[in-house]
Amino acid sequence: MHNKNWKLLSITLCCSLSGIAQANVIDFEGVTTSTCQAGTGAKFDGFTLGASTSRSGAGVNSTSACSSIVPTAHSGNKYALNHNLYAGVLTRDIGTFSLDSLWVHTDIRVGTTTVQFKGLDINGNTLYDLNLAGVGASWAQVNFSGWANVKTLTWDPIGNANIGIDDITFDTAAVPEPSSIALIGLAMAGLSFSRRRKS
Repeated sequence: MHNKNWKLLSITLCCSLSGIAQANVIDFEGVTTSTCQAGTGAKFDGFTLGASTSRSGAGVNSTSACSSIVPTAHSGNKYALNHNLYAGVLTRDIGTFSLDSLWVHTDIRVGTTTVQFKGLDINGNTLYDLNLAGVGASWAQVNFSGWANVKTLTWDPIGNANIGIDDITFDTAAVPEPSSIALIGLAMAGLSFSRRRKS
C-alpha cells in the first residue's frame, strides 16, 4: 500500500508539472504587413513589437517590400526590422521568457555592423547585454545561453543601420494552476496521514 501511494504521488506530480518548459519559435509569418515601414504595436504569439514608449522603432516587414534593406527572411517571407537609429523592441505581454536563439541580418547597404542585444526584466532593468560585432548581409544565428526571466528583448545597431531578426526561439515557464497545487498538497497530506497510522 505504501508503494502504491508513492506511485500515485509520482504520477500526480508528473501530470501536474508537465509542460513547465515550452519551446516556441516566432517567425512573424502570421502578422499582416504590406509595406516597408517599421511601424510599432504588432501583436502576435503573446508578444508586442515596438511597444516601448521610450525606445519604439520596430515593425514586421516583408521581403517583397523591403528587398533594398533585407532581401530575404530567414524563413518564410517576413521578419522584424528596427527603424534605422532606433532600437527594436519585443515585449512579452504576460509573464517572462527564456531566450534561446534568433537569426540576425544587417542592412545590405551598410556592410557589417555591431548589434547590441539586451534582455530587460519586468521593470525595464537590464538583465543581459551582448554586443555582437561583424553582423553582415547574410543571416547568422545568435545563441543566448542562460537568458532567463526576460520581459523585453531589444536589438540596437551601433550606428545608423536597419537590423532584421527572424525565427526567435524561446521557452516560457508554465505556472502550475491553483487546482494542481492543491492536488499535490492533498496527495502529500494523505501520504503523511497514511504513514502516521502505520506507525
